[in-house]
Amino acid sequence: MRNNIVLVDYENVKAIDLRCLNQEDVRVIIFLGSHQTKLPSELAIQMQALGSRGEYVQMSGNGPNALDFHIAFTIGERSALGAQVYFHVISGDLGFDPLITYLKKRKILAARYKSIGDIPFVKASQAKTAQERAAYLTEFFQNSKVPRPQTVKTLNNVIRQLFHLQLADEKAKEILEVLRKQKYIDIQENKVVYMTPGK
Repeated sequence: MRNNIVLVDYENVKAIDLRCLNQEDVRVIIFLGSHQTKLPSELAIQMQALGSRGEYVQMSGNGPNALDFHIAFTIGERSALGAQVYFHVISGDLGFDPLITYLKKRKILAARYKSIGDIPFVKASQAKTAQERAAYLTEFFQNSKVPRPQTVKTLNNVIRQLFHLQLADEKAKEILEVLRKQKYIDIQENKVVYMTPGK
């Protein structure tokens, strides 16, 4: 399973809720400016709940983009370990975007989001009904460069991965049924036929 590292630019984004990140394959690193010496108790409690999967990095000095450089260094350091990791930078700072583009060219999985709620696996975990999950799945395929699954078995595997293996088989079947009713897919002898244009 691919690990996720969420790097929070706390100088830039302060309203954060970490409860949706309390999953075994997720690590959270909060980067604090040198003058950010106090945290809300709720945030401290949420970080404590993560145990060893949560850590702080505090700047020891000031300077233009000092915190951004620390985040960039941490991504480089962790990616050099060779594990399968997806880096999620939480910041409203557009200055991270050239770094993200460079990382992608180097085949390092990374993205920047304005909030934790924008992270795809968080969106997936918040989808509760078959209709919400089907909507998320179609959005995922529209935005993904990965080819759409051509068999029911492969599509079921993708569904289970997207929703962090939370779904029993009958729940996955409910999603497929919603997609069929919406005429997004048709199933013919265990083959998936997509009724809408796409990759």
